Amino acid sequence: MKYFFSREGECALDDILARRPLFAFDFDGTLAPIMVQRDAVHTTTAIAQGIDLLAEIYPVVIITGRSIADVSERLGFKPRCIIGNHGAEGLVNRNENEYLRQVAEWQSLIEASYGEALRNAGVMLENKHHSLSLHYRLAHDESAAQELIAQVTALATPTARVFGGKCVVNIVPADAPDKAEALFSVVRSENTDSAFFVGDDQNDESIFQRCPAHWLTVRVGRHHESLARYYLDDQSEMIRLVELILARLKK
Repeated sequence: MKYFFSREGECALDDILARRPLFAFDFDGTLAPIMVQRDAVHTTTAIAQGIDLLAEIYPVVIITGRSIADVSERLGFKPRCIIGNHGAEGLVNRNENEYLRQVAEWQSLIEASYGEALRNAGVMLENKHHSLSLHYRLAHDESAAQELIAQVTALATPTARVFGGKCVVNIVPADAPDKAEALFSVVRSENTDSAFFVGDDQNDESIFQRCPAHWLTVRVGRHHESLARYYLDDQSEMIRLVELILARLKK
C-alpha cells in the first residue's frame, strides 16, 4: 500500500473523480473511531457535514457490519443507501428471511450451550438479526476468550461464514453476500463503472481483493497484508481525506 496523502494518491483521486464514481464507506474505524462502548459511537460532526456535501454530488453508500437500524442513527447524514450485516442486509432479491431464521437458531444453540461461559469470560454475544457477533474487547483473558469463541463458532458450521475483526468474531450465513458482492451490486444499480471505497478491517478485504484496477481503495491503518491500494495512518485522518475530496471537486 501507498500513503494516500502523497503525489500518487492525489493523482489517483483525480483519476477516479473523472469517472464520476460511487463513494462507499465502512462505519466503525472509518467514519467513526472504534470505542469500547459501541453504543457511544457516532460520526463526528465535521465528517458528517463533509460527507453530506459529497452526497449532493455523488452517490454515497455505507457498507457496515452493524445492522441498518443501528448505524442509521449514528451517521449524521443521509446516504443513498445502507448495506448492513457485512452485506447480508439491504440488498434486493435476497432471501433475508432465511438469514433471520438461521441466525435465530444459532443464537438459541449458542446461548443454551455456552451462554454462561461467554458471560463469565467477558464475551458479549450480539444478535444483529442477519448475523451474530462475539465481542471480546472487554474479556479478562483475551486468549481464553478466543479459544472459547472458536468452540462456539464450530456450532454454526458448515452453514456459516466465520471471520474475525478488531476484538470481534462474526458469524454470517454462508450464502449471504459479502461486502464485495454488496458493493458490486450497488455500483450496477447506480449505472456507474467505478467506486471509491474506504474501510479498515478484515471484512473489507473482500473489496480490496476483488475490485477492478481502476477503482480507488483506501484502508484506514497500514496493514502489510492488506490489498488496498492506499492507506491512512489512522482514523483521525478521515476528515482530511473528506476535505481533500471536496477541495478537488471545487476545482
